[in-house]
Amino acid sequence: MRACTFLKSFRFPALALLGLLVLGLCLAGPASAASAQKRPASMQPGHVDTFTVGSIKVYGIVDAATTMETTLLNPEFRLNLPQASFAGVVKTYLLQWNGKNVLVDTGWGSHGPKGVTLQVLKKLGIAPEAITDILLTHLDTDHAGGLTCEDKAAFPNATLHVARPEYEAWMAGTVKRPADKVALVKENLSHYKPVLFNWGDIVLPGCTAMDAHGHTPGHTVFDLLSAGKKLSILGDLMHIQTVQLRFPRACTAYDMDQEAAIASRLATFKRLANTKVLVTGMHFAETGYLHLNAKGVYTLVRP
Repeated sequence: MRACTFLKSFRFPALALLGLLVLGLCLAGPASAASAQKRPASMQPGHVDTFTVGSIKVYGIVDAATTMETTLLNPEFRLNLPQASFAGVVKTYLLQWNGKNVLVDTGWGSHGPKGVTLQVLKKLGIAPEAITDILLTHLDTDHAGGLTCEDKAAFPNATLHVARPEYEAWMAGTVKRPADKVALVKENLSHYKPVLFNWGDIVLPGCTAMDAHGHTPGHTVFDLLSAGKKLSILGDLMHIQTVQLRFPRACTAYDMDQEAAIASRLATFKRLANTKVLVTGMHFAETGYLHLNAKGVYTLVRP
């Protein structure tokens, strides 16, 4: 796997110039602005990455394509990095195990960029009625917009699982999101009877909900265990993987509580680095193992 080398932490202003030079070397990589125009097949909407974790069959579905800008980063990083665009994705995950069809997040649906998760599921031979459970990392529209289709529940037989802090914050309207987005979330949820979980709960057999709040009040990482094999789905722990993997303290404007988001990212990285746990996320182009080397540099290594 081609890897760029970045510093784990970025000190200002002493290392600003060095950071610029290092990042500049990496902008020619797969996630640069130029490649956004030549998006690889693996980052095209409708692409499906299939792999197994123990007895779990995993389908990583590219629901939509995105382009992320360095202008989204928090000020100290935005002001010290060259402006650039990064090709990105919005993903959902279908998990098949224990006789269940579990969907992790639902993508955009018909809101914003039209999501294709529902169409991909049908191509895989999975009818919407066959989805037994939906696990939501959080309730932003690109993750929960696909809950409905034509003003009805898109997955009428599914049990919807949402973190209690997430559900309560959106229902109370205390989240830092526009009023129309909050109203949309409430409308989507009205078509289901959400089952609320707390962090540390075993949401489904082999699936544990982990605290990763900061991006939103109830943002959740899901840890999966099957036959001794492990996968961690990180949700929106990172939005610009190329930057934030190497600069864990960089946040985007999408994070409601940036200090908490940084703390969650650092804690999750520490927990998963140099283990045999596969990691992936909703804005990850790849799935791999998180590696931290002796110099304090994080990379994602393909299995």
